[in-house]
Amino acid sequence: MPNISKIEFVFSFLKKIISKNFLLFSLLKSVKPILVPIVWFDDEARLIPEIHSELSTLIVTLNIAYYIKYILPSISTLFVLISSLYIFVKVSFDFIRYYINNYF
Repeated sequence: MPNISKIEFVFSFLKKIISKNFLLFSLLKSVKPILVPIVWFDDEARLIPEIHSELSTLIVTLNIAYYIKYILPSISTLFVLISSLYIFVKVSFDFIRYYINNYF
């Protein structure tokens, strides 16, 4: 059974919002106010271990996702620097080897 005081409060709040702020939206001037019925469920969700595990995984994933934008470019930059250094050293040693073999 829905709580009547909650329903009255929400409907009075919606009426105030619609009557005061509705004219501020110029794109919605031709739309008439509509009240949509709302269904309340007073059931509570209990935190069982499976839900706790899923929520923990989700939170950790969201935290990691925030730092991915910094981690991936850093790894890419490091890879480019290491590749460039490898190419530089390889070319330098090849040049030194060529110079020693041909001029000494």
